[in-house]
Amino acid sequence: LAAGRLAGARFAVLGAVLLVFSQSTMAMFMPLRIDHHGWQLASVAMIIAGLADTKAMRGGIVVGGATAFSLAIGLEMMPYLAIGGAALALRWIIDPREAVRLRAYAAALGVGVLIGYFGFASYANAAPRCDALTPVWASVMVAAAAALAALSTAQTNDKWVRLSLAVMGGVVIVIGFALVWPQCIGRPEAISPELDQLWFKNIREVKPLYEQAWITVLPASLALFGVIGSLIAAFQRRPTQLAWITVALLATLSGLLMLWQTRAAPAALMLSIPGACALIGMLTAWLRSRVSNTVVLSVFALLLILVSGAGVQIANWITPISPTKPNMSKIALANRTCPTLASLAPVARLPATTIFTFVDLSPRLVTMTHHKAIAGPYHRNGDAILDVHHAFRGSAEEARAIIKRHGATLLLICPNMSESTLYTVQNPQGFYATLASGKVPGWLEPVTLPERSPYQLWRVR
Repeated sequence: LAAGRLAGARFAVLGAVLLVFSQSTMAMFMPLRIDHHGWQLASVAMIIAGLADTKAMRGGIVVGGATAFSLAIGLEMMPYLAIGGAALALRWIIDPREAVRLRAYAAALGVGVLIGYFGFASYANAAPRCDALTPVWASVMVAAAAALAALSTAQTNDKWVRLSLAVMGGVVIVIGFALVWPQCIGRPEAISPELDQLWFKNIREVKPLYEQAWITVLPASLALFGVIGSLIAAFQRRPTQLAWITVALLATLSGLLMLWQTRAAPAALMLSIPGACALIGMLTAWLRSRVSNTVVLSVFALLLILVSGAGVQIANWITPISPTKPNMSKIALANRTCPTLASLAPVARLPATTIFTFVDLSPRLVTMTHHKAIAGPYHRNGDAILDVHHAFRGSAEEARAIIKRHGATLLLICPNMSESTLYTVQNPQGFYATLASGKVPGWLEPVTLPERSPYQLWRVR
């Protein structure tokens, strides 16, 4: 819908095709994936469609409502939501007729955030935390909505006055935030430096795009095409110019965020689709006046393959990538087999208890068996995550004390699973490294598992 409104109705289908070949985006919508990121991406897609809506009031309501909906789910899309709101203010600064859109956005945002907080926030989020829709962000968003609504009523034809009013409103919101919620200045996760160093920085999707393998980098080229296309469209004088300025800002921001952390790729690729459609349209139109239709179609097909990342997938099918490290195949095998139902079935048949295991394996264990675990890969689990890391990195006696403190009666490991490589590399003499090498302390009693089980299991004496 957004691609059709911005690049032209004939590009709506092309936008859908590009979306299908956006691997990291489509991964958020895989069958049976029950996850919040898909809904947040859908919200951002609705925001782009609302920004491109020629009906100002409807577009403002859609953008404000989708923003509030996304915030009620989580703060992961906050940079894009903030840029969307700022872009509407910028459009009002450029064109005072955009006041209707800005006022509708402010009303929908304020009401939607209040509904989201009072109707759906968890009891834990009633505390002034910084990482979700809590009293912190509910108050900030309602205040921002009130400020934008007030701005939209300003009766002035001077764009510099409008700019000054908008800057003053933004400064008041920022100062108020710093004074009322000083604990939230900085990273919303508020994780400790130790947790950041031992756990967070080692998460693959947190690493910058330029540190990833080329098979991950090349499909992200769609974002580059999208940024180029949206910037060119933003500088062209067309009825949708103001909307294109907004999309160009969002596409550029998302591309930069992807360079910082790869987990921004799903949003970055999705936000680049309207710009990529526009760029393909410009190039094919330029070619049509110079070469035959056959050549145009051939170039169009080639561009589609390159821009969408389909070429990388095709190349990988023809020539599969061989592991770059000798142990990579073992790691891939462990990551595939350990979470399976067949592998967990023998563990599930044991009497219910608390099992000490990897952080990344714990959610699967809790979901697929009746056992409890210590920590999952969620930042509010910080202290428990550190306990697991300290146990596997430290000495056997330190591990025993931590396991005992958590009341775990079983110890479960999956040798060669990605998380285990951290423990062996960072401390080759640590508890996990010695355990994986076959040196089992006397306070652990082996529990028999099927011969082909990828697990090793011990009972804590």
